[in-house]
Amino acid sequence: MSKSPTAITVNVTTNAAEVAKNMGAGQQEMLDKLPYILRAFMVLTIRDLLEKSHPVLGNDPRGGGGNTNSAVDQGEENLTKEINRVFTTWDKTKVGDLIMAKNTAVLWSLNNPIIWRSSRMKRAWEKQDIDTLYKTFKMAGWEENPNVKEFVQEPTEELHDKLRDSKTGGIRSEIAKNPQLRIAVRDREAIENYILQKQLSIGKMANGWVKALAALGHNIPTPFKGASIGSGGATISGDGLTIKANNAYGDFNSMISRWGIIEEVLREQGEDLKTTLQREVDAILAKHATPAGGGGGSGGSGGTP
Repeated sequence: MSKSPTAITVNVTTNAAEVAKNMGAGQQEMLDKLPYILRAFMVLTIRDLLEKSHPVLGNDPRGGGGNTNSAVDQGEENLTKEINRVFTTWDKTKVGDLIMAKNTAVLWSLNNPIIWRSSRMKRAWEKQDIDTLYKTFKMAGWEENPNVKEFVQEPTEELHDKLRDSKTGGIRSEIAKNPQLRIAVRDREAIENYILQKQLSIGKMANGWVKALAALGHNIPTPFKGASIGSGGATISGDGLTIKANNAYGDFNSMISRWGIIEEVLREQGEDLKTTLQREVDAILAKHATPAGGGGGSGGSGGTP
C-alpha cells in the first residue's frame, strides 16, 4: 500500500513461480486459480475500505453508517459544524481586544456602529487615532489578550488544518471550547462559500472505491449519492498475478489513516490471503498426491508514496 496526502494505492500480488515450483502435476491448476483468488481478495479489501469511508456521526468511519443519502447529509452537517468551530467573523471580536492588539486593518473595516459615551473617544475613532484609543483603554485597565484570533480575508484548507489535533485529526478541543481562539475572516459569506466548496468533496472517498470495484467487474447495488464524483480504478497485470487499486481521495482529510484503518484492513486481508493460498496448495497437492510443497502470497504490501 502507498499513499499521498489524500490518495491510496493498494497492491495485491504473489510470486507464481515460488507458489507452483514444487507442485508437480498440480502446478498449472494452481496457476489457473491464482488470478481468481487474488481478484477475490482485492474485491474484499476494497469493499472493506469502502465500508469504512462513510461520512458518519463525528466523522468516525468506524461507525459503518453506510454511504446513503442520509449518511452523506450527516457528513455535510458534521463538516459545517467543524468549519464553524474553526472560523468566525471579524465583528465577533471585542473592540477592546482589537484596539489593544492595534489591529487597525480590522478595526477600521468594522461595519457595526459603535456608540461611544466619551466625545474624546468618539473623535479618536472618527480620526482613526489608534494611539489615543490604545492609551485610553490601557488606562482603563484593559490588557492585551494573548488569545486574540488570527485575522484573514478568506478561510483556507491550510488554516483549517492548522487547528487540527495531530493525533485524532479533529479540531483541537481548546479551539472548540474557546471562540477567542478561532480564526476570524472578513465576513460570514466567506465562511459559507468555504463550507459549500468543502461539501463538494463529500462522497468522493467512497465513490473512488466504487469505481475501483467496477473496474474489477464487481458492482455495488446500493445507490451512491454523487456517483459521478470521486476518482478510482484498478488494473490487472502479470497474467492476473498483480492487481493494483487506487483511490485519489481514499484518505481525504486523513479520515481513514487517523484511525489506523488502512493498516488494519491490509493486515487482516493479507493474513487471510496467505491462509487461502496455502489451503489451495495443500488441496491441489493432495489431489495429485504430490509431495508437500509451499506457497504464499501477500496482500497490501507496505510501501512509500
